[in-house]
Amino acid sequence: MTIVLLWLHLVSGIFVDDLNSVKLAFDDLKSRKGITIRDAKRLCGTITDKTETLERKDYSEEDLQGLPDSFDARAGFAECKDVIGHVRDQSKCNGCWAFSVLQAFNDRVCIKSNGKHKALLSPGNMIACCDKAHGCAKSFGCHEGSPKDAWKWLNTTGVVSGGDYVKEDETTEADGCWPYNFPKCAHHIVSLKYPACGKEPLPTPKCDRSCPNKKYPTPSDKDRFYTSELDPVTFGSVDSIKKEIITNGPVSAVVVVYEDFLAYKSGVYKHTSGARLGPSHSANIARRSSVGVTRTVKITG
Repeated sequence: MTIVLLWLHLVSGIFVDDLNSVKLAFDDLKSRKGITIRDAKRLCGTITDKTETLERKDYSEEDLQGLPDSFDARAGFAECKDVIGHVRDQSKCNGCWAFSVLQAFNDRVCIKSNGKHKALLSPGNMIACCDKAHGCAKSFGCHEGSPKDAWKWLNTTGVVSGGDYVKEDETTEADGCWPYNFPKCAHHIVSLKYPACGKEPLPTPKCDRSCPNKKYPTPSDKDRFYTSELDPVTFGSVDSIKKEIITNGPVSAVVVVYEDFLAYKSGVYKHTSGARLGPSHSANIARRSSVGVTRTVKITG
């Protein structure tokens, strides 16, 4: 029975039409009709453990007074707008657990340095090396992983520099120590620019102690960026998250995925129909606003 269910067509034409009939605030993506539950679960690479607890961080009522209705970290930290606004493509690697943490950390490195450190940091390095052998017991590269592991790894091991994918014979010093391992691909849509991603996750890159980019002059052990705190935290209220973004920069988040999210394309998403898929997805929050009485956040990942 389980095997059969894995291959049931999840996003049917009827399902999408039903969502449209209630006039939701988001546009559906009709090209995803026919995606299977197995396909959907492969898009979600975040492991969460209900038995784990995180230290809770709350701002005082005084600190939360006068919060603006909207805030865009690209404008709020203009010296880092290019870093914060940079959207990465994880290709067919289920490394959202690493991408979301790495993006928030990258943004904050730039912010804390007042724009001095604008180099992109390497999600490939984290995906390859945040594993059981390096203190990440619940992280398995391009298959799935734990954001909590990722944050701790940034404190104990640190991440090297590295931008987007570049062909090996075209890399330059500007691409950093460890450029991303995989090229962009079309995720469940037809694209004239990129090839289809395919259904199977790509193999996890090998953890290399040296910089894969041989044109980068700095040794990997001299090119690492670390967090100052060992354990990640959670927030006790939406307003505390708002204050955190305004004060220190973007945060990483875990998103619970429901069936109707697979039909989402753009606009304000609100869960309306369908069951929880099981796995979660990790994303980065850098912007928030209010649409009428609806509070929204802009996520990437």
